[in-house]
Amino acid sequence: MAKITGFSKGTGHIASHIEYIAREGEEVLENDKGELFKGRENLESAYSDWIKDIESFPKEKSSKTSRDVMHLMLSMPAGTDPEKVRDAARNFAKKAFSENHEYLFALHTDQPHPHVHLAVKMLGFNNKKLDPKKMIFKHGVKVLLKNLERWALLHWLPVDRLGGREESDERRCLADQ
Repeated sequence: MAKITGFSKGTGHIASHIEYIAREGEEVLENDKGELFKGRENLESAYSDWIKDIESFPKEKSSKTSRDVMHLMLSMPAGTDPEKVRDAARNFAKKAFSENHEYLFALHTDQPHPHVHLAVKMLGFNNKKLDPKKMIFKHGVKVLLKNLERWALLHWLPVDRLGGREESDERRCLADQ
């Protein structure tokens, strides 16, 4: 399953979310440059530049509702090789966001189904905000689907939450293609 789980609004919320996905430093965070961050003492350095950028960017008219970071989750069935999940998430994030947006992600294996939490900074290198409904995002979903299909990681993937279908119950079966 792949879905947008929410958005961070404000620097405090950003820090809290990234600390959560890193399990307060227990899990390895990886960024868009391939740098790895582990341990509580390294956690803040993973997102401190994001905080500075967001604080220095001119505020929108309604800054209380400004979406600063998008949260995504990529979840796979129990028994899926966690390293293949990490690789698929890395490829997805790189294709979908690295051209204009910074991101951090962490693999969680504390439940039977391995899953990745991905945080994407909405403010791009071009000083424009990411619109999750735009074509680049849909292209990224196609890359993810292709990777998952190749590795035969997933039987059913809901694509409605990422702009692939209008009907919420429609699903794409990777196993039948």
